[in-house]
Amino acid sequence: MDNEFESVTILSTKLAGYEVSKRSTLGVTGFYGINADDRHQMVAGLFTNGDQNHNFTIGLGAYFTNWDDYIYDPSTFSGHVAPANQASALLTFSGMWRVSKSTFLITENWITSYDEHENIFSFGVRFTGSKLAFDAGLKYLSYNENYSLYLGLSYKF
Repeated sequence: MDNEFESVTILSTKLAGYEVSKRSTLGVTGFYGINADDRHQMVAGLFTNGDQNHNFTIGLGAYFTNWDDYIYDPSTFSGHVAPANQASALLTFSGMWRVSKSTFLITENWITSYDEHENIFSFGVRFTGSKLAFDAGLKYLSYNENYSLYLGLSYKF
């Protein structure tokens, strides 16, 4: 039986932010993810409008992926590993709507120009406390054309 679980290391952070008005901010975010076969990096400029109860974010940026590709030469019955790199434009849009004192509806979506198979769409619920938040929802990864459950936990220091 094959084990389909892949170990993934992810670092995602807000790099900078600037308040344009009481309801609008500009920011920059970054992402780095790695697993056994490939690496993914992203940087994007973001515009958020709204307040802590209801907000919408749209962003533009660049997405980079690197992976090792095995090239087989049938004439010599041998092969070699060749690194492959791809860069593409990135569009992101997300939103959060408070539905009760401690519950939000959330969505986060990422679209790349590289390939229609590299897009991520999600919708879920966030439950919040004073220092802890828990997310649960569905995400659609276009590369496997299937929905899957996602869970998230964050702690505010």
